[in-house]
Amino acid sequence: VASIVGRTLGRLGSTRIEQEAVRLGEQKMREITAQAGSDEPPKAGIEEGVFEGADAQGITYAFRLEVEPYAVPLPKGFKPEQVQGSGIFTGREAGGNAPPPIRRVTLRVYPEGELPERALPFVLFLTEPAEAPETGPDDPNDPQQEPAEGESDGSDDDSNDGNDSDPGSDGD
Repeated sequence: VASIVGRTLGRLGSTRIEQEAVRLGEQKMREITAQAGSDEPPKAGIEEGVFEGADAQGITYAFRLEVEPYAVPLPKGFKPEQVQGSGIFTGREAGGNAPPPIRRVTLRVYPEGELPERALPFVLFLTEPAEAPETGPDDPNDPQQEPAEGESDGSDDDSNDGNDSDPGSDGD
């Protein structure tokens, strides 16, 4: 009976550690996702650090973040010329030696002092921001372009020409 209780308490302790690691990992991944939407997406490389503070059991957690370019393997039966122009596949012709526009982000959160390889990874794929198509000075699809003088964009169109009365009434 004592060994069953001991194993159960050990599993409960492990579960609490894993639960806190998952909470911290989710929080860190949200930060990374928000950073990716800014002008400075995560750079390729490895970053290691420690989360501030300890949990209720006094355990401090560390993390290992790996960011690397990632190219999607070419699907079976496809030839590189069939995906020409797409930079996301391996074996592509577009861009020459340019890195693929996808980054694989792998995060491992673990109790400080343990091996990061023992922690289950969080994996996230980020894409490089797409380049906006250039608009010319007379592009009608440019939302920043003001209408020329004398032109109307339709937003201040007064369809009743100042007549506020109901067309079906005689004004009385």
